[in-house]
Amino acid sequence: MSEGSILKKLSDKLVEWDQELDALKSKAASTAGDQKVQFERMSADIQAQTAQVRSKIEELKNKSPDEIKAQAEDLLRLASGKISEGLQGLAQFFDNKARKPQA
Repeated sequence: MSEGSILKKLSDKLVEWDQELDALKSKAASTAGDQKVQFERMSADIQAQTAQVRSKIEELKNKSPDEIKAQAEDLLRLASGKISEGLQGLAQFFDNKARKPQA
């Protein structure tokens, strides 16, 4: 995989994650109280992680092709795991909320 395609793949993945997070935020509009606080905390964690990836992508754009390949593939693998897990956690948050009877 070329260095340009690695960075493009990372950028494309960020757009995908942003879209998933936006969809979950739409669902969160109906939450309140502790649930809203919990959702916002989880959401902020994901946004911090994606911001770190964006920063790293910008940093990599100024590196040599070999440095890009060495760092970007690891970044993609690491970020995919953490961010995807965070998004899955948010999605499960709503699944769990739907299963709990409203008091």
